[in-house]
Amino acid sequence: MNKSYLCKLLYTYSALLLCSSLWANSIFINREIASTEKNNSPYYGILSDYVNFYNPDSFNKGYTAIEVESNSSSSFAPNLLCPSDITNQTNDINTCGALINSSDITPTYDPSVTSLTWEMSGAIIDSNNNAGINIIPDYTFPVGITTITYTANDGLGQLDSEEQCSFTIEVVDNQAPVITHNGDQNLNTDTDACNAAFSASASASDNCSVGSPS
Repeated sequence: MNKSYLCKLLYTYSALLLCSSLWANSIFINREIASTEKNNSPYYGILSDYVNFYNPDSFNKGYTAIEVESNSSSSFAPNLLCPSDITNQTNDINTCGALINSSDITPTYDPSVTSLTWEMSGAIIDSNNNAGINIIPDYTFPVGITTITYTANDGLGQLDSEEQCSFTIEVVDNQAPVITHNGDQNLNTDTDACNAAFSASASASDNCSVGSPS
């Protein structure tokens, strides 16, 4: 092979390698590094590098890193749905209240919820603010209206990481009181009198409080 021709070939090949290297470096060295939202660490997308390498219109343009996170990064409050109000619940026999099953007073909530607490106000005052998930068990509610408030938290520390819902339970007393007395009497008149002395007595009882009969 002609030495002159060989030198020209090697020169041309070297020039192509150099230009190719400079061209590639101009793409990757001059790019902007986009920070992730979570920890400000740089992110380089291989696919985006490939696209920009073969797309002259995108030379020397900044990259934008998009971090797709799970629900843990959401600033939305967790979903919490309380059951419907319970109205006109008749009292249990001989009880000044009604036993309500836990399943009828349990809310639905997101799996991300790590804390669920409840408070009662109105006819009865009660609460459970312990750590973790707290569900009201089968519970006897007194006659009257009780408001139950559930509070859910997903523990992410976001401003909107807490959600509340409320519902009411109304228990009515449909059991009449019972009056006890000394009954009908057949009396004889008192001696030398046209009447008879008699002392009547009566008492009343009820599943709830009751006064004296009159």
